[in-house]
Amino acid sequence: MIDTIRFEVLQYLAGEKPPANDKLTKNGWIIHEYTRRYRKDEGVASFQIVTFEHKETRTKIWKFEGKITKVETSLPRLIFPTNGFLIRDEVQLNQAISRLHSLIDEIAGDSKYNLTKIIRIDLVWQFLGNIAEYSAVYSMLRHPEIESEPSVWSSNNRINEQKCSKEERMKAADVAMSQPLGLSWKGDKQCINLYDKVFEQNRASDPRNTVIRLEYKITDGESIKKVMASSGKLSFGNCYDLYRLKTDKFKAKPWMRSPESPLRHLVVKYARAEPGFGPESWRQYIATMKPYKRRRIQKALLECAEFKKRAPSLAERFTADGPPLDSPDVSPIIDRG
Repeated sequence: MIDTIRFEVLQYLAGEKPPANDKLTKNGWIIHEYTRRYRKDEGVASFQIVTFEHKETRTKIWKFEGKITKVETSLPRLIFPTNGFLIRDEVQLNQAISRLHSLIDEIAGDSKYNLTKIIRIDLVWQFLGNIAEYSAVYSMLRHPEIESEPSVWSSNNRINEQKCSKEERMKAADVAMSQPLGLSWKGDKQCINLYDKVFEQNRASDPRNTVIRLEYKITDGESIKKVMASSGKLSFGNCYDLYRLKTDKFKAKPWMRSPESPLRHLVVKYARAEPGFGPESWRQYIATMKPYKRRRIQKALLECAEFKKRAPSLAERFTADGPPLDSPDVSPIIDRG
């Protein structure tokens, strides 16, 4: 349920016996030291930043002027081999938090700290499915907490970051839609990702039946408050309730909900004439069209109500009784050539 989490350490009382760097290195820590200089009225001043990264769990700890200021970790990595495994209940959550405290203690020594303010939390869950179908449907949905439209993940996404012609970018967009690996909605204080977790873990993946992850990367303070229990500790139940609430908010675009749309009538007519209507059939139908017409009809096909009736739904998987018990994990075996 929880993957990456970042804490801001508000209260820190430095001890008298900080641990030696050579001992930390033997325990699997990588240490980086930086010195920053800046101008002041009376001249040039400097400050020191030290980062500690734990090789096994990839936990990161920042020290500023000798005091721990931030801590970031992936909770599943604290008790499992990779973050392809899920934190499934309160017991596992407490085990991960306990391991995190033991790692911080290696850096803090006899210092005292307060690890209660969360400034980022990733809520995640996984399920089996066809990534092409999920990408097709959810690319046409919007989330009320994010204004931007989703971007499509594919193996050639890097072309959009390079200097290339408009025709090359359009071609890359067509390939991305035909071979999707996932979607991303990016907002100011939240990012939503829906993607093939098996492929992301550098493993061979069958996109028709793979492990799909839906994750919310949250930095909004009001949302983060909702995952905390009255005792001030992180609550698995509250995390699940917030995850379920956000997943229920996906809606079709406004024009798709309007019965007056001419494109909607065209697509519904086609959908009813094809009992096996799905991603493959509509791709064949629009393959011979000109690019601009293909993109317009493609969007309409994906948004039509008839297709949505056959489309996968995530919200219905999460009930008030708790997260689905059949959710798969992704093992750490790397087998993609």
